[in-house]
Amino acid sequence: MKDIATYIEHLRLHHDWVIVPGLGGFVAQDLPASYLAGEGVFLPPYRSVSFNSRLTMNDGLLVQCISRDQKVSYTEALRLLGREVEKCRR
Repeated sequence: MKDIATYIEHLRLHHDWVIVPGLGGFVAQDLPASYLAGEGVFLPPYRSVSFNSRLTMNDGLLVQCISRDQKVSYTEALRLLGREVEKCRR
């Protein structure tokens, strides 16, 4: 299986959140451009990403992505992801 971060990064580009079942969720927020008057600098719009450890319920997005990419069943993809989550927790 590819590194779990590869799947998260791919999904994060197209979705506002990616939940890793049993671990937590990455939540993206689009922030507008701004101007720092004191410094005379314009900052471009950007996407801020935070991690919320309370978002642990499986929404299926990450597991489906792994299932399609690895050409395995949803159940097998969930098992593979579970092993990766255990590695992260250790």
